[in-house]
Amino acid sequence: MLHGIYLLYRDNIKFSKVNAFAIFIVCCTFIHDYLLGLNVIHSVEIAFYTSCLYFILVTLQLSRDYAIQSDNVILYNQQLIKLNRTLDQKVIERTRTVVELNNKLQLQVQLDALTGAFNRYALNNEIQKRFERATKEHKNFAFFMLDVDYFKKYNDGYGHLKGDDVLKKLVETLRKELPKNGFIARYGGEEFAILIDDMNIEMAREFANQCLNAVIDLELEHLYRVDEKQVVSLSIGGAVLDSENTYSNIEMLMKTADQHLYQAKYKRSCVVVK
Repeated sequence: MLHGIYLLYRDNIKFSKVNAFAIFIVCCTFIHDYLLGLNVIHSVEIAFYTSCLYFILVTLQLSRDYAIQSDNVILYNQQLIKLNRTLDQKVIERTRTVVELNNKLQLQVQLDALTGAFNRYALNNEIQKRFERATKEHKNFAFFMLDVDYFKKYNDGYGHLKGDDVLKKLVETLRKELPKNGFIARYGGEEFAILIDDMNIEMAREFANQCLNAVIDLELEHLYRVDEKQVVSLSIGGAVLDSENTYSNIEMLMKTADQHLYQAKYKRSCVVVK
């Protein structure tokens, strides 16, 4: 036992001093009783008392160790709970970030990279939903086709970079004219489409003329036109789904608006909404 205690201290192994002291007492008792049995000494046998002292010391040490371990368990549990809460918060934050990124990605997929307007893919989905809702609820629904007049000549004369700038400014201007339920998309090239709910024929004509005038008021120079005008302008065709003008499907509505756009382009800088 003494050799074991010596090794513990020599190798700096963590061990209770109380236990070491109790073991030392037991060892001394064994030596005392051994010498007593040999009649080398004539003292009273003390094995019983030292054994009791040993068990008392060991019991106290075990109690102390148990108390320390209990406190450590409580501390570790508190730390674990705190770490779990931190982890849960991080998971929530990461989930929120992923959702936001997914939403941004979904939005980017639907946007035209040049103008920031919605693209043809988004237009097809949106017009389907709005047409079905208007048909089901017997409400009005207006669809407009817009085309930049002599845009090819603009690109040929000023260059495609200037042409891109014109398209950006047009979308920015048209957005200001849109009502809250308005939707603008780039149909392709210099053509755009606008969707608006709950709009009758008169309101649709007024809105289309507002868009036309707003673009003309920009006074974007266009000296390569073949008519007398020298600024960028639009031709607008529109069709309205209402009680008097019914369409069996979306294709018929869009075809009608396209036909009206063709009529407007015949005069240029004109609005045709029927």
